[in-house]
Amino acid sequence: HQGRLPFTTNNTKQVYEYAKKLLYEVWDGQSALRLIGISLFDLSKDVAQESLFEPLVRRSQQVEATLDSLQEKHGFWTIYPASLLNRKTTLRSLAKGD
Repeated sequence: HQGRLPFTTNNTKQVYEYAKKLLYEVWDGQSALRLIGISLFDLSKDVAQESLFEPLVRRSQQVEATLDSLQEKHGFWTIYPASLLNRKTTLRSLAKGD
């Protein structure tokens, strides 16, 4: 199953939400999963995104840029969503390559 975002974005959350939507289109939520892959194509460093909500988009882009900068400097798992806090040990293992 595959899809393409109907708009350009450099927002990680938007990519994540779209990937999750595609997953739930084909998965019943109970069957075992063996492999899930996500590929991104036609990437660009900068994205000009027209929106009615431009101030919100600009703020989101600033947050994304700050997160990217911190992760480049201190490592990928430096900052992650609070929903993953109960999985902290697993994440640290993954980050170390254990």
